[in-house]
Amino acid sequence: MSDVLEPVYAALREVLAEAWPEALPNGFYEADHASLIPWERFTTPYAVIAIDDLSPVAGGATNDAYAPEVSLFYVDAVSGPLSGIRGKLDLLRRTLNDWDQSKLQVVEVTGITWADDLPANALFVANGKASRAGLLRVQILVGESLNPSEEETP
Repeated sequence: MSDVLEPVYAALREVLAEAWPEALPNGFYEADHASLIPWERFTTPYAVIAIDDLSPVAGGATNDAYAPEVSLFYVDAVSGPLSGIRGKLDLLRRTLNDWDQSKLQVVEVTGITWADDLPANALFVANGKASRAGLLRVQILVGESLNPSEEETP
């Protein structure tokens, strides 16, 4: 299954580089579980891509397509009541809407938040850190359908 994820991570890094180029020097980190990310160890700004599972698209054994929900985090140091993180999430949402669907097929944006109760933000608050995270969740399609009814005819 990791073969399926490699091009997904590559395409997501490309999207993040376009939307958040300022985070590129500090890194775009990948994780299977957002709870395992060492949030305080990275230099801000940075981004995190977390793919928690691969949900198969209907079709059973004749299908090699998945519809995972991906968590895309933007983390930066903040000061004052307006952090700018909301604007970064909106910029990523717009970038995904305009993205080349042959590289990354976006089904829908399923959530956007920068709330203090995000696990990363709760950690930052508890430790007196000035960093905050924002989260954009998006459902994508990856892999290929092997259903004969969906194959292109020559």
